[in-house]
Amino acid sequence: MRGGSPTDWPQSREASTSLKEAGLRQSCCEGELLLLQRPTGTTEAAEDVFRQALDIARQQEALSWELRAATSLARLLRNQRRPADAIVCLRPIYDRFTEGFGTADLVAAKQLLNELSHGRQQRPAPDS
Repeated sequence: MRGGSPTDWPQSREASTSLKEAGLRQSCCEGELLLLQRPTGTTEAAEDVFRQALDIARQQEALSWELRAATSLARLLRNQRRPADAIVCLRPIYDRFTEGFGTADLVAAKQLLNELSHGRQQRPAPDS
């Protein structure tokens, strides 16, 4: 039996959803921050964080967050000269979308996929 009155339940679900999204946002940001710091070993740590964020997003069926994590991971893989891995990571998630192709996240993912598919890799930043 659920505690509280039935009128409280939707708010509880909304709060739970907000907390889950905050955790995903934190995971994605943590990976990006690791890359900005650039000490030795951060690319491996950032890759682990992005893969964890992908797993969490999949478990929560949060497709937009899955796309963000996959895009960040694909950029990292591109910078490591692993374009095939980047495409394998990002393409299946991008292909699951049926609308919203003008949003910033989908535009960025499409640009990255086009870059990877056409072999126009940007030079990785020093030490990445």
